[in-house]
Amino acid sequence: MDTTNGTAHSRSYIGPRITAAYRRGAWDPVRPDPCGVGTGRRGQVERMVPEGPVSVVGCRHDPHAGRHPRTGYGGQVVQALATALNSLETVPSENQCQEIGRAAHDVFRLSFGYPDGPPAEVTVLPGCRPGVNNGLLQADLDGSVENLLVRLAPPD
Repeated sequence: MDTTNGTAHSRSYIGPRITAAYRRGAWDPVRPDPCGVGTGRRGQVERMVPEGPVSVVGCRHDPHAGRHPRTGYGGQVVQALATALNSLETVPSENQCQEIGRAAHDVFRLSFGYPDGPPAEVTVLPGCRPGVNNGLLQADLDGSVENLLVRLAPPD
């Protein structure tokens, strides 16, 4: 189900969260697990990672292991990763990909934190094309971005 305010459109359904916020009279932007699925951030329709992230949590999802190791970074690492992801040529996301060459076992989820507001989420599937997806945009994973991700990824 889609969500829209008449101007902006998202494939993330947030109806229950909006209802809860209305009843409480306040929006609760806290999401306890940065490796879980979020709703995205304003600006992700223009860029893979919107301006101003201050942190990133990288999660490795292995469907066969059932665990999700994670690592967190701040400062220059965040900026380098955001710049690398934003350098990719993007197209509107169809939220699907085609398996290529090697089997896609690991899924990397990147949750970029900001001083205010929700995180920007990016999913990377190294064995798929397009292999980078923020829910609104997709891009092919190039070698330099993949090498950076491999260096920063949590261990198996």
